Amino acid sequence: MKTVMTVKKGAVLAMLLSATMMSSAHALTVYTAGPGSLAKSLASGYEKKTGVKVNIFQATTGKVMARLDAEQANPQADVLISASWDTAEDLHQRGWLLPYESANADKVPANLKSADYVAQGISALGIVWNSKSGTPEPKEWRDLTEAAFKDKVTTPDPALSGASLDLLIGLQNGMGDKAWALFDDLKKNGMVVSGPNAQAVTPVMQGAESGGVRRGGLCLLR
Repeated sequence: MKTVMTVKKGAVLAMLLSATMMSSAHALTVYTAGPGSLAKSLASGYEKKTGVKVNIFQATTGKVMARLDAEQANPQADVLISASWDTAEDLHQRGWLLPYESANADKVPANLKSADYVAQGISALGIVWNSKSGTPEPKEWRDLTEAAFKDKVTTPDPALSGASLDLLIGLQNGMGDKAWALFDDLKKNGMVVSGPNAQAVTPVMQGAESGGVRRGGLCLLR
């Protein structure tokens, strides 16, 4: 498989939720849309350094945000690690975040941090194409609307995937109304909106489909 196009930078962000969202002072509750293995490693290191127990809820961006919304009356989370810059800005606008400056924040470029959230890393969105699929190598997004890719493209649901949401917003910012025309044409060409990322990744990785979108190591289209 081959990455053929980058779209925009996405970010993994860490945020401290406001006092109205804070849980027990005797344990730290972390909601994360990042990889489960990374969350466990961070929690283990924090517990060893501070002696404070860390409780983790790990899920897709959509499910993490849905849980935060559902728990407004009885907040449980102290720290949020999100896979989408836009979710951080949304929580900032709601007033749900506390100002916090990490000791390492001076190493982060100014455009990747604010007073109450900071990027922990960035990745690029792009098309992933299965070179063994017998389809022509796509050079731009609109290529995926051609007959050669009929019923061979998939994307995670932006309501569940931070990467997919960033793709949608990035294309809209870059193309304006033409982005929605592109999505309409992709749908007409049989693009499938899957669930979370794994449901879009698997067909490409197994060679069942032709094209995809990649965010770092993440496929977005089948």
